Amino acid sequence: MHAGTFLTDFGMWDAQVAGFGRHYRLLRYDARGHGDTQATQGAYSIGLLVEDAVALLDALAIERVHFVCLSMGGMIAQLLASKHPERLLSVSLCDTACRLPPESAWDERINLALTKGTAAFMQPMTRRWLTPGFYAQHPEIVAKLGAMIAKTSVSGAVGCVEAKRNGVLRGECVLARPDHRHGYTTASLRTSRKSRRDNRQDAHSNDEAPSQYIYLHKRRFSFKNNHLLLNA
Repeated sequence: MHAGTFLTDFGMWDAQVAGFGRHYRLLRYDARGHGDTQATQGAYSIGLLVEDAVALLDALAIERVHFVCLSMGGMIAQLLASKHPERLLSVSLCDTACRLPPESAWDERINLALTKGTAAFMQPMTRRWLTPGFYAQHPEIVAKLGAMIAKTSVSGAVGCVEAKRNGVLRGECVLARPDHRHGYTTASLRTSRKSRRDNRQDAHSNDEAPSQYIYLHKRRFSFKNNHLLLNA
């Protein structure tokens, strides 16, 4: 199951379909107010977006998934792992965080969406997401991303900005160490020396034993090869 970032639809995963599709059944979806998913008025929260994901799984009668996510999708994944761990086989957290300060940056994005619409994000966001060389060499991808951005409803953009601004509460965050410049980031997926020592003592003795553990809501998660695995 793939969850994308702010201002995109499920087409952002098109390039990965062939590779993943050789081994898995794929489920890509548009977040609330993005792509072809209906927007609702008012503030959104990461909790609301989590319940959207769970409702989709229920509607499709899918019990458990590997959850691959980017940015805002990673916030959804973290709270999903906290609230509904029984629905997950693993989580791949890409370029994400629990919180993304400063709040003023999100206020500026809300004001931009309300005053100029989502099309105003096309150039700044595509240049933010792509390296200068890639941007110049692949105008078709720039155009594709720009179309996703412009298609996003204002209500959906504003709602999801507010959800990202509030983020995931620290007690529900699976990223273990704060990065004081950027909040809680994928680069900070570490446990403390003490917790690593305690976890090594607790780990089962086998060749596949992961090197790190994160304990969350009394359920053990192992972190290995950029995947957060939920252990029985």
